[in-house]
Amino acid sequence: MNDVVISCENITKIYPMYDDHRDRFKEVFHPFRKVYHKKFHALDDVSFEVKRGETVGIVGKNGAGKSTLLKIITGVLTPTSGSVKLNGVVSSLLELGTGFNPDLTGIENIYLNSSLMGIQKEDIDKKLAQVIAFADIGEHIHQPVRGYSSGMFARLAFSVAISVEPDILIVDEALAVGDAAFVNKCYGKINELKSKGMTLLFVSHSLGAVSELCTKAILIDNGKCLLVSDVETVVNQYNRMIRSSFDKNLQENENIEETTFDSSEKDTSEISLISNVKSKDIFNINNEFMNKHSKTRYGKGGARIVNVEIIEGDDNKNRLFSYNTKIKLRVYIKSDQNLNKLNCGYFIRTDKGLSIVGNNLESSKFELRDLKANRKVIIDFDIPLTIKSGIYSLTVVLGASDSENNEFIVDWVDLADSFEVFHSKDQYSFEYMVHIQNKISMNYID
Repeated sequence: MNDVVISCENITKIYPMYDDHRDRFKEVFHPFRKVYHKKFHALDDVSFEVKRGETVGIVGKNGAGKSTLLKIITGVLTPTSGSVKLNGVVSSLLELGTGFNPDLTGIENIYLNSSLMGIQKEDIDKKLAQVIAFADIGEHIHQPVRGYSSGMFARLAFSVAISVEPDILIVDEALAVGDAAFVNKCYGKINELKSKGMTLLFVSHSLGAVSELCTKAILIDNGKCLLVSDVETVVNQYNRMIRSSFDKNLQENENIEETTFDSSEKDTSEISLISNVKSKDIFNINNEFMNKHSKTRYGKGGARIVNVEIIEGDDNKNRLFSYNTKIKLRVYIKSDQNLNKLNCGYFIRTDKGLSIVGNNLESSKFELRDLKANRKVIIDFDIPLTIKSGIYSLTVVLGASDSENNEFIVDWVDLADSFEVFHSKDQYSFEYMVHIQNKISMNYID
């Protein structure tokens, strides 16, 4: 059996771009075939494979080429060059309204859309009630779809797409317009089909959805496939791209003026500027930590996170913890410039890159202090691990404010450290990610 169900080889899609609409006619009728257009590469030599049963997310900025790629895979568009091979029954949810006739009713469009996917009328008859029930749009199912809201369109389109129980489901952000209850219902159905071996190719701007649904991810930017890897790696890289676009001054670490820190320093002074660290503690700069993150950390600079430690109990540095263990996240910071209102925070992320909990000084109502150049700080966060068993990573961030009180990123380190949580036999295991402590009362009513 061939495990590869989607194979894209060197996919390129080029559109002509004209400065003036009249140039198009000049080009057609020019006696010497003068070229008036520029070539725009919507996709440029994109190659990847998806295996049977995989759930693959495609992420990227608006205009990166994600939708164009899905349209080529589903046959809506023809590539300029390259080839696509599919192995199995394919169902797709692309732009809202694709495959629907606005003048037909919802029921008539169920038959139309299903027939376009190659389903016989007798098979549609058998599943019609099921499709109508899942869409749950009431009497609107008998009305022309031109009067549907975008949410109703999404409900009907998804219901039709999953009714065939496809081998391959391709979804392009179509669920973004649905209400929360229906979106959760859709994700539940997708997970059900995944458990039966369905392959999913999924485009979304929701990194949480990609992290939860997908086993692998693809990063597209400016028509190029930048990265095909596990979800966490791709999500972290995409996050760095997004942060860069929000702040034009945000630089990669190699573009920041380098400051050399001596890893042999063991200075007991100034280490309790923010946290209540005992005087016996020493300031440890970890060369291994610095080298590991030298090419992936981001920020405008002015200070660096030079070490991160996870501590349990009496300075026991550990990586495996039972549920509800109270750990201490210790962050070592050294400055080389004056900074206003230093802020520090962290995220705990799942092995798929989904941020589930976090905190920072400002949100904890901690007084943000100015930090002078050439100072050392240790910040401790006490964290109860009331989270589901699994492997987690830590992202640690420094921020500050400029003279106009605008916040900016000083240093951002993904995968600063990692740890594992397990539930012992006598501890209750749960399916949700974070267990929130509640005060519970119960009253018997006669």
